[in-house]
Amino acid sequence: HTVGITGSYGKTACASMLHHALSSESNPVGLISDLSVYDGRHTTDGWYRDSNDASISQPLHQMVMNGCGHAILECHSEGLINQRYDSISLDAAIITRIRNAHTTLHGTLANYRRAKARILELLKPDGVVILNSDDPNTRFHLPRLSNPALTIGIHTDADITAHDIEHTITGTSFTVDAGGKLAKLSLPLIGTHHVYHALQAIALSLTTGIELDTIVNRFSSLPHPFGHMNPVETGVDFDVYVDVANSADTLVMAMESLRAVTTGRLIVLMGPDGDTTPGERRHMGTVTERLSDICICTENNTMEVDFLDIAHDCMDGFEHPGRLSVIPSRIHAIDWALSTAETGDAVLITGKGFNTLHQVGSVLQEFDDISIVQMLLREPSLFGSDDETR
Repeated sequence: HTVGITGSYGKTACASMLHHALSSESNPVGLISDLSVYDGRHTTDGWYRDSNDASISQPLHQMVMNGCGHAILECHSEGLINQRYDSISLDAAIITRIRNAHTTLHGTLANYRRAKARILELLKPDGVVILNSDDPNTRFHLPRLSNPALTIGIHTDADITAHDIEHTITGTSFTVDAGGKLAKLSLPLIGTHHVYHALQAIALSLTTGIELDTIVNRFSSLPHPFGHMNPVETGVDFDVYVDVANSADTLVMAMESLRAVTTGRLIVLMGPDGDTTPGERRHMGTVTERLSDICICTENNTMEVDFLDIAHDCMDGFEHPGRLSVIPSRIHAIDWALSTAETGDAVLITGKGFNTLHQVGSVLQEFDDISIVQMLLREPSLFGSDDETR
């Protein structure tokens, strides 16, 4: 039973939740995602969108050999338009949400939406589609579908909805309504966007015959998806989170999530990578100025792009450019953010999340934001206060 997940954002979080919801001792579930690949016995580092066909077929074959009852596959738009997944027949598809992303590759939102819609061509005739009723770009496909579909939503009528959402510093709780059957669910994740991912995982799980109570019970032991609003164990009197957010939309989701639970200031470290367009960088600057108290721009996989060009683009989005601190060295930027934080504040470090590679020019190195934060808090004197990079 093969499930494909696509959308602009939320694929990895949704895949992780679905994997946990479907898994049991008697039913191993395979997974191919940006975060990890699990073949029913072994877990390896994540599959990335520039992988070749063999990197998909080999783990799928191993899942069959290891007795997996399900396989979950993240489907990126690049792979969909390049027919990388065309050898796979899907039993189900989830479209998380669609935004005006990846314009460098697709050109227009219409082209991008068509690329995402190619996942529907991979469905078997009776394959089920899970759509987000709150997202007009996703709901757009509903009238055109010949396949059975289920909708999820919070603000609109849908087959499966969430009510009474409550946010705390440790997670999010809400009531699931699945066709009139209610259940209370708690997530170890902060943010309404993760409620959508949970609803999508629940909807798909229900189509496989699992009861709602069983799904909710499995969610009670849901591990925190690495790099998604990860709280960092610090032992200090302010909170630190690491998140994969690297676009204006995902930055808004992350910052609004923390705004809902933080009593002090919100300190945000952001850094568009070399693949982002100047327009997206300006938009990232605009939303960061609007939702943060202190904002820092730093390097994040700039690759062959000059970081100062990236920083200037971000600054162009600021109404008051003087509010943006530009610190090229990522480790020094994190150190400055931590040294600035006070009791009750929240520090949000964005851009990498589960990606622990850092490329500047032709130099590629390991860089784990969480480990760096913990190291800097253990050794606060690692950099002197007069360090010129500050």
